[in-house]
Amino acid sequence: MIYVTDTHPLVFWASDRKNRLGKRARRIFQEAESGKHSIAVPIMVLEETARLIEKKVVQLSIPFRRWAEELDRSANFQVQSYTIEILLESVSLAAIRDPP
Repeated sequence: MIYVTDTHPLVFWASDRKNRLGKRARRIFQEAESGKHSIAVPIMVLEETARLIEKKVVQLSIPFRRWAEELDRSANFQVQSYTIEILLESVSLAAIRDPP
């Protein structure tokens, strides 16, 4: 199965604050790391993560650039570009108030 993550769940997972995740989210990330699932990571999530690190709201154990490159190379996480198709689909999702 393919899941999509938002910024905070990914940051909680990556910064060893896994206890901030709900049980289901924690299980999905664990199963993704073991290869059972894939997690799509919108490029906007990485951009927001970089800003949070810049503002010292979030701290990773390795530099952001290295972390993002490793995430991009991972078979279990798929960094997704922001395309016109994604934009058009996102505007049709009225329940989602946060455009990115």
